[in-house]
Amino acid sequence: MMERYRAVLQNTRLPRIVGFNVFGSPTDYRFFRYAYTSCLLDDGYFSFTDKSQGYSSVPWFDEYDHKLGWALSGPPSASWSQDIWRRDFQNGVALVNPTTSAKTVKIEPGLHRLTGNQDPTVNNGSAVSQVTLQPKDGIVLLRQVATQESQR
Repeated sequence: MMERYRAVLQNTRLPRIVGFNVFGSPTDYRFFRYAYTSCLLDDGYFSFTDKSQGYSSVPWFDEYDHKLGWALSGPPSASWSQDIWRRDFQNGVALVNPTTSAKTVKIEPGLHRLTGNQDPTVNNGSAVSQVTLQPKDGIVLLRQVATQESQR
């Protein structure tokens, strides 16, 4: 999938507008996270189609409510740690586990899980020092923003 995604991006004229669309159940959050974070590893535009409703619906996910900002680097060309892929953004990080086994990776201080309602086991807002990603899963982590009080 990623080879095809990258090939399409490389073989498209500037401004390289490429859609990354997946079909699935809007309650299969693991599948959504895997697809969404995979798209974030490069510069395509993500869309999710509810397989039971086709193009007549616009499913919304907790991850859409959080602005990652600009990518801090180009798309990664190799895995970051233990076959986990990573791309850093101004306000967070996208991690993807494309393997068939769970992987646990250590994370630097200052990152936390999203706060969400759809999958509160994953998106519970907690600070993290390590993350375990199930097979074919991904996660978006946010950088903690210093408040004016903590900067004084």
